[in-house]
Amino acid sequence: MKKQEIRAFHYIYPLPAVIVGARAKGKTDYALISNCGVISTEPSVIYISSEGRNYINSLIKKVKVFSVNIPSVPFARAADYCGIASGKKADKTAAFTPFFDGEHPAPMADECPVNLVCRLRKTLKVEGNEVFIASVERAFADSECLTDGKPDIDKVNPLLYDVAKKYRSVGAWAGDALKIGRDFDKDAWENMRKFKRMAREAEKKEKKREKGKRDFF
Repeated sequence: MKKQEIRAFHYIYPLPAVIVGARAKGKTDYALISNCGVISTEPSVIYISSEGRNYINSLIKKVKVFSVNIPSVPFARAADYCGIASGKKADKTAAFTPFFDGEHPAPMADECPVNLVCRLRKTLKVEGNEVFIASVERAFADSECLTDGKPDIDKVNPLLYDVAKKYRSVGAWAGDALKIGRDFDKDAWENMRKFKRMAREAEKKEKKREKGKRDFF
C-alpha cells in the first residue's frame, strides 16, 4: 500500500477517557481527561495532561491529591458532560457520586468500576497544558468487574476516546502480550514484507506507463 503524508498530529489512539476528581475550597469537581497514561509500572506512576485553564487544575495543585476513575461505556453521556460543563459553575456531582477512602481528600466516582487515588509528585507546563505526574497510592474496583483479583477489561468495558472526537468501546482480543511473539516466523514475515515491496514497485511502474501514454497522446 502506498504511504501518503498527512498532517503531523498525535494519531495515538484509542485513548482512555477517564474522570479525574479533586476537592478543595469546599468544592468537588470532576473533569473528563483523555490525555492520561502510565509512566512507571512498579511503583505505579501515571500522568494526566489538562489544559491550563481547566478549573480542576487549581484544585489538584492546592490539595496535591486527585482521583482517576475509569467509566464504563454506558456512562459516556455523564462523562462527556464532565468534559463540557465548567467546574466553576456546574455541580459535577450530578453526574457522578463522590466517595472517599477515609485517608485522602480525593473524591472518587462511585459509578466508575475502577478508581485510583493519586498523589501529585510533579507538575510540568507544556504548550498551555499542565501535566500532573502522580503516584498511585490506592486502588478500588467493583467486585463484579474482577477476575483473579484484577480488573477485567471485558467486565469493566472502559470508555475510549478516538482522535476523531468519537467515543468507542474495547474491541476483540488480539493475542497474549509478550507471548505470541515467541512463535514469530521470521521467514514468513520477510516474505510478506517482500510481497508488499513488490506490490509498491508494480504500482509505481504502472503509473509511469499510464503517464507515458498520456504524454504520448
